Amino acid sequence: MHNCNICKTPQTPIFKGTILQKHSIQYYQCPNCGFISTEKPFWLEEAYGEAIADSDTGYVYRNLDFAKRISRILKQNFNKESIFLDYGAGYGMFIRLMRDSGFKFHYYDLYCKNLFAPGLEIPKEYQVSAYTALEVFEHLENPVEDIAKMLQHTDTLIFSTLLRKEEYSSINDWWYFSAETGQHISIYTKNSLLELAKKFELTLYSNGKDMHILSKKKIKWHTMKFDLYRMLFNRFIENRLYFKRPSLMHEDYLKIKKRR
Repeated sequence: MHNCNICKTPQTPIFKGTILQKHSIQYYQCPNCGFISTEKPFWLEEAYGEAIADSDTGYVYRNLDFAKRISRILKQNFNKESIFLDYGAGYGMFIRLMRDSGFKFHYYDLYCKNLFAPGLEIPKEYQVSAYTALEVFEHLENPVEDIAKMLQHTDTLIFSTLLRKEEYSSINDWWYFSAETGQHISIYTKNSLLELAKKFELTLYSNGKDMHILSKKKIKWHTMKFDLYRMLFNRFIENRLYFKRPSLMHEDYLKIKKRR
């Protein structure tokens, strides 16, 4: 029996999919909270041969975008002396951007080379005002265990992960399953995030799509609520009024995927 890694309800097999072009993997869905996970991921060492996949053409754009969005959240909810930790920080680009904007961020990542934030690794014993974890939760095999460890050092988690909105019958129905890398092993719904909030006695704040906060403190969340609409409006203005050229990000991603 395969139990949900969040609420422990027995999960239902939904489909098998091929990852890394070689492994046929079973995917399961929780009938209670909607959480989707894979069978026990025996392939992770192979999947993380490179910590950041070459098909991640959105890496730079994503860091620039999150730096703007999270800056607004932090300005509304934390004082200027607050210290933050980026969990699963990758190359450290987000940390560099945030520190350039005056936020005291530090680095934590077990697998990736720290290129942009050398010397900013967090000490072993620490307490911080908040963790950020950007495009990390979908990589977690045991979210409850990892969150419990994070909460030993903070009372606020600010994280991004795309929420499942539809029912899927194939790994090819949604790019976020990331079949080519095999790294996305946990897919969330808002209900599954509410289960996590309940388990840890936290409050969930979410824009319903990709940005979420779990916290023991009261968060001014209107910046998140309207963030998505602001982003879409700004894109419209840039594209329509300034004749901005369309991004080649997705086109490049498809080329890399095809080469594999």
